[in-house]
Amino acid sequence: MLKNLATGVSITALPFLASGVVTAANLPPLVAYLLFPGRNLLVCLGAIVIVWSIFQSRLSLAAPISFLESVSPTLPFTVLGFVVILIVAFVRVPQQEKEAQAFGGDEPKYLRIAFSILRDTDADISSGRTETPDLSLRFQQTRNLILTGRDAFSALFKPVVVPPDHVWDVGNWTVRGLHGGMYHLQPPGLPAIIAVGLGIGEAVLPERDPGIYVAALLSLVWALSGWQLWLLSQEIARDALGSAVFVAIVLLSAPVFVGGYQLFPESVSLLIFPWLIRRLRGSELKLGAGGALITGFVIGYLLWIHPKLTVVAGLFAFMGLIRPRTARRVKALFVTAFAITAFSSLLYCFHISGLFRPEGLYIRQAEEYVGSPNPFSLRFLAGLVKALIGGRDGLFIFAPLFLLGFMTAARKLPLRPMLEMLSLFVVVWLTSAVHDGASLGSPARLMAPVAFIPAFFLVLTLRDKASPKLVATAVLLFVLGSQITDSMASDWRKNVNPYRSMFTNPATNFEPSLPGNSFSNQAYGVDLEKAALIFATLFVVAIFLNRSNKFDRRETDPARFGWGVLATVLVLALGLHWLTPA
Repeated sequence: MLKNLATGVSITALPFLASGVVTAANLPPLVAYLLFPGRNLLVCLGAIVIVWSIFQSRLSLAAPISFLESVSPTLPFTVLGFVVILIVAFVRVPQQEKEAQAFGGDEPKYLRIAFSILRDTDADISSGRTETPDLSLRFQQTRNLILTGRDAFSALFKPVVVPPDHVWDVGNWTVRGLHGGMYHLQPPGLPAIIAVGLGIGEAVLPERDPGIYVAALLSLVWALSGWQLWLLSQEIARDALGSAVFVAIVLLSAPVFVGGYQLFPESVSLLIFPWLIRRLRGSELKLGAGGALITGFVIGYLLWIHPKLTVVAGLFAFMGLIRPRTARRVKALFVTAFAITAFSSLLYCFHISGLFRPEGLYIRQAEEYVGSPNPFSLRFLAGLVKALIGGRDGLFIFAPLFLLGFMTAARKLPLRPMLEMLSLFVVVWLTSAVHDGASLGSPARLMAPVAFIPAFFLVLTLRDKASPKLVATAVLLFVLGSQITDSMASDWRKNVNPYRSMFTNPATNFEPSLPGNSFSNQAYGVDLEKAALIFATLFVVAIFLNRSNKFDRRETDPARFGWGVLATVLVLALGLHWLTPA
């Protein structure tokens, strides 16, 4: 008892004692960061050791857990959770953006397309219409859209002639189509959803700035995502309380919490992916003719949302084709709906650019899928690493938490659901790495729609009589990640590179050449070496955590846990410092 308490007090006091003895310049950067600007981690670690030491034999969580288990399956609990997520999501959008004509980042483009769809029933943003048309004009616009689609289809069988003086690029990621219209490179699938929200908002709250409508729509997407995640967890694990914890972990993770309220394809994907898995996996959920048509349409619609979801759509289509206990007639309807929707997205590209392929219009995505590094290059491998450990968007800290989940719980799922979920994670991971072909550092935000997969594995382990060390490790990592999430949440632009705000002092910056800031093989090699060190260290830690389930020394656990965390940090600090070029 005294040994454990002494360990906790020593760890808590360490950063305050060190400040009077050494300076940041005398220490490896990661250690310097943890002793000075990042001292909250060590304080939190010491507090965990102290609380664990005092209450490990006196504190029983059986009663509150039993109470939560009794109320979590009830309807009031579900409704309350839905309302809480809705409120938190709405609060997450800054007030100035609720009252603005456009959000930050890429969102002005999405909003411009959405307004064009609302006013003109097309994605051509060259029109200056400012009022929603009446029913007769809307009918004319719809008729024109149908005729345009007919003409584009008939043009497939004719040679396309591009005038020699045609200027494609009109600036700000905008192209001029063959027929003279102006189109943003972003596809119109997400703006079409936004346009519906804008239309409802104008009818319900006229004369208000459009930001409030979009904020309400994104809040609803968040809440519905939590609902679908909870249902998915319930169907697989049959654990209401674990499902609630699982939803909280996902929605509070940095990629979702920081970027999820923005107008990104990943925001709506976090809703679509769990919804599709629930309907396509081998489960008791029956898939009838109507469900097959809707599911096929939604998978095809992924191509309308963003071309980077092309491979993901292919995976979901394959899952639908091999779905067990599904009639051939139902599968035929599923394939038909998917093919029609996917073909229409290609026809849209063809109508604008004359090229019958996604990269015909989406030049930026063409760089990613066609011009990206080959899978045998150092650049592609470094992109894989950065997609997981996070060159951007704050996954650097949550990666150990997710990796811990994979290592400890993947074996606890039935084979088919585990393979389906892991396949989705790997496909999005590869897509995120490919994205590195056109951006400085692969945005970990692309991983946000599949953050629920390793989080689900982790929750299964924590609910399955996990050792106290594993629980304490998960809590510590989550608290640290929450600190970084909080620091990034105040300014969306910080998620372009969280290291900027974390390591402003050169003496505490363990990554002076930040991931993605250099396109040299030497930089990619260093990234891979550091990733190998991180994964090897965490793999050894996971082995010890698993062994502690068999050899659990409860009286010495708090002290052993505290010193073990410090040893892990020291190994990473010295290793990363040694691998960083001078």
